[in-house]
Amino acid sequence: MEMNMTQQTISNGDPARNKFAVTSLVLSLVSILLSPIILIQILGIIFGIKGLKSEKRRLSITGLVINSLTIVIAPFVIATIAFSMFAGILNNVQQKADIAMANEIEQAIIYYITETNDFGMTFGENGKPTVERITTKLQQENIVNGVKVPALLQNDNSDNGYTPLYREHRGWKIVIDKSDMSVDVSISNSGNSLDIWD
Repeated sequence: MEMNMTQQTISNGDPARNKFAVTSLVLSLVSILLSPIILIQILGIIFGIKGLKSEKRRLSITGLVINSLTIVIAPFVIATIAFSMFAGILNNVQQKADIAMANEIEQAIIYYITETNDFGMTFGENGKPTVERITTKLQQENIVNGVKVPALLQNDNSDNGYTPLYREHRGWKIVIDKSDMSVDVSISNSGNSLDIWD
């Protein structure tokens, strides 16, 4: 009779440990949503192990499996979150750098025109001006109309000249209005464009 009771207790499990099994399952479900918080998975595994000797050992086993899988998956989730955050920060920095670069080009053109009165941006040469040519020439010393103008843009030693950094920015839109004596350089999403108005 005594032996029968012991076997029955083993097969039914300890009802006092049921709370561990349930806690393990609940923590495993929470850990799916909060996978970067590894402490939840560790607690779930601890409660799952304690709940293995309960009446609800299937809940314990389920909790153990889910918590174990979540611990394996957590580094990938953390890496994905970190990468998307880094990408967002990088995009923001690149956009701000492009705005600063547009202002730098604008100030260089204003200084150049003020010194040389060359509203046509010819740099004393024949040929139609382009955005690429303007940004390249402004990286060099120029002598126009007898006036020596130093390099106004930092030479970046590349064939690309001054190109935007952010992937959606395709170039610069330069508008020079001689009648208003104004210069405007902005970012373009459709490529370089140059308008010189008399």
